[in-house]
Amino acid sequence: MDERTLAESTRQFALCLSELQSRLDPDSYALLLRILKATNDAIVTHSDGIDVLFSEHDQELLAPEFTDSLRRLLSCLGPLGMNLITDIDLPQQPSPSQREQDRREIDGIARVSGMGP
Repeated sequence: MDERTLAESTRQFALCLSELQSRLDPDSYALLLRILKATNDAIVTHSDGIDVLFSEHDQELLAPEFTDSLRRLLSCLGPLGMNLITDIDLPQQPSPSQREQDRREIDGIARVSGMGP
C-alpha cells in the first residue's frame, strides 16, 4: 500500500469511527472499541485471529446494524480489513421466524401489563 492510499484509508477510517461515536449508544461504542483493540493487537502481533469475550449484554448489542457498522469500519483497512471481516465469528442472529415469535411474545406481555403493543 503506497503512502497516498494509506493516508486516504486512515482518513476514511477516522471519519467512519467519528460517525459511529456520534451514532452509537455508549455501551455499543465501548464494545466497538474493545473489538478494535483486539483487532489492533492481532495485527501488531501477527496473530491468526482475535479473541473477544462477549457478555450476555454484549451479545444483545451485536445487532445486524452494529455488525454492519463494524464490517464497514474494518473495510477501511483495505485488504487486511477484508481478511479480518471474513474471520470475525460473531454470534448468530436469531432467524426471522424466531424474531417474529419473540416480537409476538413481547407484544402479549405488554398487553397483559396494560401497555400498548
